[in-house]
Amino acid sequence: MPFKNPDYSNKQLLSGSYMGEGANKGMKHNSLCCRQPRAGSTTSMFVILTFAGIFIANSLSVRPAMGGGYSDLNVLFHAKNTDKYSENGYNITVKKENFPGCSNFVVFTHTITFTKEEDKLNYNVLLYDGNTINKGNRVFGYYYPRDINQVVEELKIYYFVLEPNVPLVVSFKCPGNIYNCYFGKLKEAGWDRAYNITSYSFGKECDKSHLLAELRTMTRNKKIGFTIGTDNVDIFGIRQEIKDKNFRFIFIPKGKKSLQGNQLLFAIDFDKQVPKLSDTSDDIKSHCSGILNHVCKNSSKKENCMSQTKTQYSIQYNFEFKHKNAIDPYYLNSVNGHFFDGIMVYFVRTSDRPPQSSCENEEDNKCMALLVEFVDSCNSKIHIKRKDKEGYWWSKEKVDYKDDDTLLKKLKEIKEQAQNEVNTVILDKKERYLGVESVDPKDIVVYKQYTYKFKGAKNPNIIYDRKDPGISAIQSSTIKSQNVEVYFLKAGGKEDKKPFLIVLDQNGQPENKKKAYYFKHKASFKEWKEFTDFNKLQDKLDKISKYGKCIHNLSLLQWYAYEILTGKDPPPQKPKEEKTPNRPDTFKPPPKEKTLPIPLIAGCSTAGGVFVISSAAGYGIYWYNTTIKLLT
Repeated sequence: MPFKNPDYSNKQLLSGSYMGEGANKGMKHNSLCCRQPRAGSTTSMFVILTFAGIFIANSLSVRPAMGGGYSDLNVLFHAKNTDKYSENGYNITVKKENFPGCSNFVVFTHTITFTKEEDKLNYNVLLYDGNTINKGNRVFGYYYPRDINQVVEELKIYYFVLEPNVPLVVSFKCPGNIYNCYFGKLKEAGWDRAYNITSYSFGKECDKSHLLAELRTMTRNKKIGFTIGTDNVDIFGIRQEIKDKNFRFIFIPKGKKSLQGNQLLFAIDFDKQVPKLSDTSDDIKSHCSGILNHVCKNSSKKENCMSQTKTQYSIQYNFEFKHKNAIDPYYLNSVNGHFFDGIMVYFVRTSDRPPQSSCENEEDNKCMALLVEFVDSCNSKIHIKRKDKEGYWWSKEKVDYKDDDTLLKKLKEIKEQAQNEVNTVILDKKERYLGVESVDPKDIVVYKQYTYKFKGAKNPNIIYDRKDPGISAIQSSTIKSQNVEVYFLKAGGKEDKKPFLIVLDQNGQPENKKKAYYFKHKASFKEWKEFTDFNKLQDKLDKISKYGKCIHNLSLLQWYAYEILTGKDPPPQKPKEEKTPNRPDTFKPPPKEKTLPIPLIAGCSTAGGVFVISSAAGYGIYWYNTTIKLLT
């Protein structure tokens, strides 16, 4: 129904029709005013005149004291980045908050204060879908507050974060009551009298269930299917300013089967309001997707074919990226193949000034992306956060914020932390990925060596299972590496999932300084230690190959490798000194001793002691004098 301003003429007041077009929605005039009195019925005439007088008096009492008519109090839905706005006689302050219990809904509270308290009844509250620069279109009018309990003191306007221009619920707060109304019903009505607001209200409480129900009605439960690649099916994309240098792209579904690939997150066609490929993605599409799909389209085992083809054609890939925004699919496994209400990507400009013309819009497609946010109803948001300057290192980390101020603070922190210039080594990705020139495998009996080659020497950044494992020994290393060698044991036809040795190589030249680190067996994965005597490393690896080739149990091989790497070599045996043998001395028998005469022996015994030298006779006399004699 087209909107028309009500007529405030006394004729309509007297007739009881306040509403102009659509009067049946408002107060119906009393039928007594139109009834013809019966002839001779003075009582009836008196009653009619009396009622009419009261009705007119009451009607006239609604008219405001200021200037003979109601004034308009304009509430601007999109005055979101303004703390306050005002017109003659009133001021409105705006506050934004996340909805308690579901941060995917936001609430804008417009608080109204009047210059003169006595003028509260003199305003019709009109809701516009514009801002302080352009009011936009009027979407609902709240007319003729008749008493203090119908004066609107505050409006809360509820939005879904992905639909910042379409309210879900509008809440009217009056003294002693709150009226929560679905915006769709208000917009359909166009306007109504203040006292009739109760017919639009679903209750005093607006909880998560009301917002979700209205959201499903509005979006028809459409979802974006997120994929790896260049899918771009029925996606609507807009830019929204936040504050200062920050803005975000918002992507929402337009159709029942909307699809969006990871290569269409960072650029928008602003004229068509759809996502588009950035210059980063063009290289990937032409040098990767085209080759793989062509070679493997008829393969029965497409996954194996694609893996082998990547290795075979690795030299032909061109990963020279001009664009600073790209996320390797490795970091997107938690969202790949899932469905979302929408996706938001947060950026930062180098300049405070937003684009001033359509010609400058393209500059925003070159700004630095800081954060990707996947939104699904009231489920927890999934955040993929930038971690380095080149955009090769991203991390799934929770980013909590409750309003624009805390959001801006988080974005500032992300930008400061993303100034790292590192070479990211993804231990559990043994093929080329964004940021690495090549990953070269080398198979050696009981272990496999992978050499990650980068463009230049930078601080190494180790990633495992999409997280920083916190290997402090490597993090504190002073060497910058261009090449990183990673060693995995293998036994019984299986390759270990975790490496046992990492070697940092400054630039791939043998004479340059290298550092090696080994994994402490049966410790947590962050427990690594430097191998101090690098000159002996190859000898240790040779021994692991020699003695481990007959071991088919991976756990046992891990133990042997650790013992060989950490065990001390036995000290070398000293050779015995060889002496020139000498001829032994000639044996000369000792001369025979002369025995004492018997008389002499007998004579000596009287002194109580016998001296025996070497004869049996002498020992017999000694035994007789010392034993037999004593017994007798």
